Amino acid sequence: MKQTSSGQLTVTAEQRQQVMLERYVTNRGTANAADDEVRFRVVYSRNLTP
Repeated sequence: MKQTSSGQLTVTAEQRQQVMLERYVTNRGTANAADDEVRFRVVYSRNLTP
């Protein structure tokens, strides 16, 4: 990305990626499921050729 003199951001290049994520829940120790926190962790990542 590049920022112009007026402050606008423009895309100067693009990159494709392949990512596998793991989703897990952190229990806060309460009986209310709405208090739990959902997190994501990158398991695998690689750049794809255009």
